[in-house]
Amino acid sequence: MSRLNRRRKQAAARGVHVIRWPNGGPWDVFVETETLLGPRGVTRTKREAVNFAYCIAQHGRGPALIASA
Repeated sequence: MSRLNRRRKQAAARGVHVIRWPNGGPWDVFVETETLLGPRGVTRTKREAVNFAYCIAQHGRGPALIASA
């Protein structure tokens, strides 16, 4: 299993999912405890979305907030 798929599955096990919007739309991150509000204004590649989801699952917040802490 690739590292990307392993990270995606680890994030999903913690309630953070990577989804693709219809018609080839952008990748997005969905957290089970939050309402899905739509794309966050940034078109992500699958790799960026998976890494973002993994970061949220591990630390409870995104990479920008981790760097500023």
